Amino acid sequence: DWSSDVCSSDLAESATYGCKWEKWDRNGSGTDFSNVFSSRVIVDVLSTDRSFKFNSECGTFKTYEKTRILATTAAPGVYVVGEEIAPGTYATRAEFGCYWEILDDFARTRDSVYRKDTLVSPGTVFVSLNGHAGFVANDFCGTWTKV
Repeated sequence: DWSSDVCSSDLAESATYGCKWEKWDRNGSGTDFSNVFSSRVIVDVLSTDRSFKFNSECGTFKTYEKTRILATTAAPGVYVVGEEIAPGTYATRAEFGCYWEILDDFARTRDSVYRKDTLVSPGTVFVSLNGHAGFVANDFCGTWTKV
């Protein structure tokens, strides 16, 4: 059960666990993604994308809207740096299985991920979000605080 009712826009977002989507560009290169987080999905649907499809677990995608306040803490989820979360260095005391990504863009191609990691043991983690577009962290990471 796949839908494709999102047109090219800035960013599209949906807030559901289990959301699976795929998009294909005009050259036939594809990206597929399964949301394993208990938060929203943000994806940049580009004018060069031939198609964007998603399953019913995604709910309804809508055009991303900026927030007015830049947070300095981040619970598990997806954030647009400079629009929802302040740029800077963040730290958390994470559990085994903490997974995070720093994104250069939300096109969600292979080149979108600047850096990522999964913790194999508990510990303190530091990330720098300066000069990057997005940040993603799962439930095992806890709350990130700007230092």
